[in-house]
Amino acid sequence: MKKHSLIFFLCVPSLVLLLTIHFQSNIFAQPSNSGWPMQGFDMRRTGRSPYEGPNALNILWKFQVDDVTWRPFLCSAVVDTDGTIYVGDSRDFFALNSDGTVKWNLGEEMVKGIYGTSPVIGSDGTIYATFKDKVFRAINPDGTIKWSYPDSSSQSNPIIGQDGTIYITHKNVTALHPDGSVKWVFNADVPYFSTPAIGPDSTIYVGSNSYSVMVVYLPFFALNPDGTEKWRHTMGDIAATPAIGDDGTIYVGGSGSNFYAFNPDGTVKWYKESVHGSASIGIDGTIYVGGWMEGQYYLFAYNPDGTVKWQLPTTILLSPPAIGSNGTLYITAHGGDFYAIHPDGTLLWHYQVGHDVDTYPAIGPDGTVYFGSFDGYFYAFGREGIGITEKYDNSDIPDVFVLEQNTPNPFNATTTILYQLTKDAQVKLVIYNVAGQKMKTLINEKKSPGFYSMKWDGKDDSGIEVSSGIYLYQLLAGNHRLTRKMLFLR
Repeated sequence: MKKHSLIFFLCVPSLVLLLTIHFQSNIFAQPSNSGWPMQGFDMRRTGRSPYEGPNALNILWKFQVDDVTWRPFLCSAVVDTDGTIYVGDSRDFFALNSDGTVKWNLGEEMVKGIYGTSPVIGSDGTIYATFKDKVFRAINPDGTIKWSYPDSSSQSNPIIGQDGTIYITHKNVTALHPDGSVKWVFNADVPYFSTPAIGPDSTIYVGSNSYSVMVVYLPFFALNPDGTEKWRHTMGDIAATPAIGDDGTIYVGGSGSNFYAFNPDGTVKWYKESVHGSASIGIDGTIYVGGWMEGQYYLFAYNPDGTVKWQLPTTILLSPPAIGSNGTLYITAHGGDFYAIHPDGTLLWHYQVGHDVDTYPAIGPDGTVYFGSFDGYFYAFGREGIGITEKYDNSDIPDVFVLEQNTPNPFNATTTILYQLTKDAQVKLVIYNVAGQKMKTLINEKKSPGFYSMKWDGKDDSGIEVSSGIYLYQLLAGNHRLTRKMLFLR
């Protein structure tokens, strides 16, 4: 759209005034037409970007606030038209230039950090986000505050409708005008509302959840643009974000390990068991979502009729993939894994960061993929030839101390633990039960920098097989200490 406007400006000057009036009168007509304006890219949360992402593993840069205080990146990033990246860590909110330098930050004294949510960018460049001080803010592109909406403890992502309405959720669904005034509020007898998505007809789809470890059967709602209820379907504790196909089909998962495809009228099209979470939708209608089968996590690709297209073993997937214009999938996993996957299910490459990743990747207008991690770094992966290629093999010296999630997990025979060292260190890798009792010492020796793997057969130091249950494995190397969980099933 913006490219066509520029062509008219150069070639047909007499239309400049007309076009300028059109854009100004519709300045809030839609979310920003930027690189990645919101989680899931568009209002339907399809995850589809118009830009091609990197085709090789190239780390352009890593942003860290400081190397003294642990400050994990908890929210998914958004990217504006000019390449500015907006992202928050546990204490502050930043605007980063495309080279990773800080453009501005709000200051932890003001916002106290951001929840594990993603901001959204409006068509005039305004950034909207909820912060830990329980205030929802509209922020100008220069970092000044435009307006604030108090008493918002939302831990879900806002969204902007075609008419400029901003929707935020917590214990209700609130629709705000672009000036911050309340348009309407929807209440229902549910503990909390999840992140919404908006269909082609402006219907708002939103789940409800209890933030409980127990499965509570709660409704999934379809709301009319005026805030009235259109339909509801009770399906489980729905913390996932819906994704909406080109034909209006709504795809959403619940904590009861069921994944539903709804028709726009609320009838069930199909559903799958042992599949959960949020999905992305390819240009050909393929649905990508994480799931679990026979002791292994997978990324599943489903055809629109619900049949399996392919499945790829992964670690735990809490976020759906971002999809480049050529169909390549970029997906992060809870264990700290970052995958690039061909649309036919072939793994292109895999990278392990220093800690868990629970954020959604974002693709910028130059094809750079961004995400933050619990290791305190915000990563930028660029197109081939831009950065330094990092190969995941023993010929390189890693620059991050990492303990990977064991695979497979759960396991009932043997499991493999991968780790990487940045320098010479006395290394100790120990298995503990949940009571803190040492079960097995796998390693206790000096190691040089590099990438290592170690297998555990489920036996203790005496050679006796341990009982089924959760175990902790801890890596000590110099001043570093990392601990992860695993599940052993006899």
